[in-house]
Amino acid sequence: MQMASMRSRRRGVPGTIAGALLLVWLPERGLALMLAAVVLGGVVLAALGWQPHPRRRVLATAGAASGLLGTATSIGGPPMALVLSGPENARVRSNMSAFFLVGSLMSLAALAATGNLHRDIAFAFVALIPAVVIGYAASRYVNRLLDAPRLRTVSIVVSTLGAIALIGQQFALL
Repeated sequence: MQMASMRSRRRGVPGTIAGALLLVWLPERGLALMLAAVVLGGVVLAALGWQPHPRRRVLATAGAASGLLGTATSIGGPPMALVLSGPENARVRSNMSAFFLVGSLMSLAALAATGNLHRDIAFAFVALIPAVVIGYAASRYVNRLLDAPRLRTVSIVVSTLGAIALIGQQFALL
């Protein structure tokens, strides 16, 4: 894994811990809706042209936000995807699968430590491993088709869909 990606993942550790603690302290529905609103706010800013430069502080913030969102709601990708969708980040983007694998394992450990790792979460993690492998293999071909502007559009759309799915999931539980 490249050093920048590994440093970003380490910066996600505080967010992962915070996400697990938020699950303990706050009602799940309220937390999920609040974090979905934060993601949608970031999407609106990105759609309006906001593109933070991936400097140390920005990567630290995005890594922490990714850890928090991933642990608390399972949609940890948007912060890192929005920051790393710029044209100068092609090398870092190539390691996003490893970033999210490590982040997912950290989230599972944090959920287990706080008593929030349920059987269905562990089963879903294992069941989705083949999809991750297929996605990684397909990325070699898809990356050739996605220049920076297209990747940015895909990042915004996928982030929006993740937030909307999270909101829909919360209302389906009513």
